Amino acid sequence: MTPPAGGSEFAIIVVQTTGSTPVDTYQLTISGTGGGFTDSATVVLEVTYTTTFHAYVTPLSQTIGLGYSKQYQIAVASLGDFSSPVALSLMTPPYGISYTITPSTVTPPVGDAATATLEVSVSPDVTPDNYALMVRASLPDCFTTTSDCVDYSFVVVQVPSVTEFQIAVSPSTQSVAINQDASFTVQAASVGGFYSDIQLNLNRVPAGVDFSFNPTTITPTETNPATSTLTISPSTSALAGDYNVDVIGTSQGITKTSTITLTIAAITTQLTLNVPTTAVKRGDTFTVSGSISPVQSGAAINLIYTRPDGSEFTRTVQTGPDGTFSDQYTPQTVDLVGPWKIRDEYVGGGAYSSSQSQVYDFQVVETTFLETYGLLWIADYALWIVLLIIVIVVVIMGVIVALRRRSREEKRRPSSPAPALVPAPTSPSVWQRTPPVVAPTATKVCFNCGQVIAANARFCDKCDATQPA
Repeated sequence: MTPPAGGSEFAIIVVQTTGSTPVDTYQLTISGTGGGFTDSATVVLEVTYTTTFHAYVTPLSQTIGLGYSKQYQIAVASLGDFSSPVALSLMTPPYGISYTITPSTVTPPVGDAATATLEVSVSPDVTPDNYALMVRASLPDCFTTTSDCVDYSFVVVQVPSVTEFQIAVSPSTQSVAINQDASFTVQAASVGGFYSDIQLNLNRVPAGVDFSFNPTTITPTETNPATSTLTISPSTSALAGDYNVDVIGTSQGITKTSTITLTIAAITTQLTLNVPTTAVKRGDTFTVSGSISPVQSGAAINLIYTRPDGSEFTRTVQTGPDGTFSDQYTPQTVDLVGPWKIRDEYVGGGAYSSSQSQVYDFQVVETTFLETYGLLWIADYALWIVLLIIVIVVVIMGVIVALRRRSREEKRRPSSPAPALVPAPTSPSVWQRTPPVVAPTATKVCFNCGQVIAANARFCDKCDATQPA
């Protein structure tokens, strides 16, 4: 064995007899050598065949922290036909170590054993060390130390220099999205025999973050750590970012802390944009719409328009209660015609991440003459206008043809002699018009159709053929 510096160590020596071992008292020397030194101690072993009893304690050794207590089991076994009351006590315990034995007197049955509980308590001011405690089992009114009426056993109490616990959390770093949960395992380990209840709590918790421990109180043992599950849940009021959060355990005036790094990730957003047309004329209203997911009411959406020369301008709209938005823009005469682009962006903030849509193309085109001067109604009635024009043209052509025929007829008629002026019969001073003398009209036959026409006619009245001179 290897004792610590300034401390002590122990070992258990078991001596076993056989049926042929002579009844006697034996002196045994125990020697130890190490580090160039040798030391020894002497013990007395009494071998007897008389009816008696034997006491022993389990476990042989325990670590008891400062301010704590632990229990041992004392067994008193019957040897031969022994079955009498046996008193139990602890011989001169060191300062600061106290004990109770329940019950303090036991009676083992013949061929069996009776048990009692030894509870050893260590005060906070005990000097840390290893202590061997002698348990005395004796018959009533037995005041000797070496006779059949008394037996001894011993236990070892290891008092550590520190009695506390340690807190560890795994994983030490974790990311969690808003509206999601992150789970951690909190483990409390006993140091120096610590085994009290530990209350768990969380410190430096970010705003908008909820947490819970299951269970909230844990109790480690000397050999088995205790665990609890920590669940952290950021709500939509939490801000994305990296945070250091302290897991705290408190017990018996001792506080231990383990720090974890918590990364709160914003809720991923997605934008859609609907561009219903690929071309818009100057002066026409261009309407786009879209939505944000998850739904946010009152979110600011930037609609970025890109002109053909690469310059941009932004129009900001707000989402409605259902997360949708729309914008109406009318290209003016100062706006360039040609290919335009549009996209929407959300800058994020608070619980939500930024996002943007894909880029959409559309054309701004020049207005027509009719659109510029407000004559689009002409296009609506184009067919009727064309029909009206045709009717007007036909009427005009008919009038022209009729006028031409009349003119030709007048040209074909021979000239009539001017009426002669004769004096009125009643008054020689007044001249009167005399009736014209109609000369007989000469005729000829149209060479084309045989129609009789005037001799001086240049055209046929029937077929309109030009007559030879």
